[in-house]
Amino acid sequence: MKILFLTPWYPDAEQPGHGVFIRDQVRAIVAGGHEVRVIKVKVDYSRSGLLSYKKEMISDGAVAETHLNIASSFPVFNQVNFFVICFLQSIRVVRSFRPDIIHGNIGYPGAFWSWITAKYCKLPVVLTEHTLLHNNFRSKIHKWFTIKFIRKIDQVITVSKHSASIIEKWTGVRPVVIPNIVDLTLFQGIHSFPDTDIIQIGFLGNGFKKKGLDTLFTALAEINLPFRLIIGGIDLKEYQAFRDMANDPGLKGKVEFVGFVPKHEVAAFMTRLHFFVSPSVFESFGVAIAEAMACGLPVVCTDSGGPGDFVNKENGILVPVGDSDALRNALLTMFRNYAGYDREAIRLSIVSRFSANRIAAEITGVYRRVISDHKQIN
Repeated sequence: MKILFLTPWYPDAEQPGHGVFIRDQVRAIVAGGHEVRVIKVKVDYSRSGLLSYKKEMISDGAVAETHLNIASSFPVFNQVNFFVICFLQSIRVVRSFRPDIIHGNIGYPGAFWSWITAKYCKLPVVLTEHTLLHNNFRSKIHKWFTIKFIRKIDQVITVSKHSASIIEKWTGVRPVVIPNIVDLTLFQGIHSFPDTDIIQIGFLGNGFKKKGLDTLFTALAEINLPFRLIIGGIDLKEYQAFRDMANDPGLKGKVEFVGFVPKHEVAAFMTRLHFFVSPSVFESFGVAIAEAMACGLPVVCTDSGGPGDFVNKENGILVPVGDSDALRNALLTMFRNYAGYDREAIRLSIVSRFSANRIAAEITGVYRRVISDHKQIN
């Protein structure tokens, strides 16, 4: 089977962690014996121009990628410019690659971009929504495009039950839930905790505010116990503000910023921890939480969407979003009880649900059904 992925989220040299879960899916599908091409697009706000873009061809030997960097232009025209370039470049790839199905990503711009390409080429189309649908509603026009064209997709996929309920609420479309992949070749079971009397807590995320780091700081500032909070990730806009917050008397000397953690180093990051915490405002899935659990770590996290599908009393503690008091109580409970969790059982719960083989098989099953239905209709 040949699949053409169209996505605004995908790793590149400037943002190596952006959309890495989409790349994981692509590689898993290729490993399953299929052929995949990727068109990845983003707007380059550092330069402007009309119908101006740069194209880079990348291949790792298994997957050929087309990266489009489109120059920004005038309001409204910017959107037209974006879709015209995306559409024309997609048609060129379709003509040479001849895919069996198109797999779009992200409600805006992915729904319209993938639908119009599929419609013109008379191909079936699926779309995976990796974020909460209303995060696409940056304006009335974005909201209209997202809802209208989600409804036209042959099959919508999303990564959690919570995300699916939001899509159904806004569009009336009932998605298939297929979670993200946890790369189990990178995350092996860790059966011992760090040999230190200081409890080490891990936080990992890019965008500290939306990941709830301020709530975590508030909760930890009033805990008078020896601990170290190890923060992995970046926030280009608010990094210094959070560095300043870490100088609060209740946190001073207890917070370590390690910066961006590449995918291949996340497992090593987890080996430093006694447990993992995610105070996020929202998580459509919760990749970092699942990766921590794949290492056998218990977790404390907010009930922010996706984590509710797989975090329970056997592997961690869920608390309400934004509730620093509830988070503080959960942290205190975890300080006392982290060693009592069954680390192998925590890991196996991830192995059984989020392996690359399983997720690739589920996605391939959707492809086969959608292709079959499309042939019957046409």
